Amino acid sequence: MDNDVCLRKFNFRSDIEDLFNIMTNPDDQMLFIRKIPFNTLPEFDLWMQNNFKGFYHEFNVITDKKNGYEFYGFVYSYEYSAVDSHCKLCLVLKKEYRNTGLGARIAITFLDYLFTNYPLKKVFLTIYDYNKQSLESNIQAGFTEEGIIREYRYYNGNYYDLHILSMSREEFYKRFSQYIKKI
Repeated sequence: MDNDVCLRKFNFRSDIEDLFNIMTNPDDQMLFIRKIPFNTLPEFDLWMQNNFKGFYHEFNVITDKKNGYEFYGFVYSYEYSAVDSHCKLCLVLKKEYRNTGLGARIAITFLDYLFTNYPLKKVFLTIYDYNKQSLESNIQAGFTEEGIIREYRYYNGNYYDLHILSMSREEFYKRFSQYIKKI
């Protein structure tokens, strides 16, 4: 898996079903999406097409180089603002690929792509309290906690805080320039 992983642009024809499966999986969706406004694959397809028109900035699928078949997850930027020089980032891996280091490699590659191709000063992440592993690993990776919105999300009988993290272009290249390589 290690050297065969790559990022490629989302393709509606070949990727929609894999994306639908991960976004409708209750264990995965709570990590990144609040409200599921679709029940069927055709509804999801239409929803994604609408999001590509105004919400997503860059959307990549994490897959393998050999045949493009193995679907590991996805990474996207959203709420891009050229005026304010920032965007937000979301990375989701299928459960079996978490805790393998793959997320860190993909994040470095995608952040390098964003900082190289857009005039971004900062990239932001939002992470809920219950996603402790993601929160801890992103802080260890050098993201700065900008703030916390207390009791932002009600999930599974409890309220959870939303943590807002950021990394600037300068911080990113200072910390990761020696690791940057194309996957």
